Amino acid sequence: MNSFEIIWTESALNDLNIISEFISQTSPLTASKVISKILYRTSQLSRYLKSGQVESLLINMKYEYRYMAEGHSKIIYRQDNFKIYIE
Repeated sequence: MNSFEIIWTESALNDLNIISEFISQTSPLTASKVISKILYRTSQLSRYLKSGQVESLLINMKYEYRYMAEGHSKIIYRQDNFKIYIE
């Protein structure tokens, strides 16, 4: 089984930061847990690339975009060779 490198785009990292800051206004502990769950789910992609569903809103793009849900978050990603880009 191949292992893929996970790469977070600047946009995805920014979104992660926004999620963390928003939840932290109410509960820093909850924000930490939410971010940890998102990071854990994305780490699973290095072994299980096709674990997400095809993102139908981006179907006509150059790449096949897929997504996974984690709580209220939608994690969108694509594969390019042995790299997975979190968008």
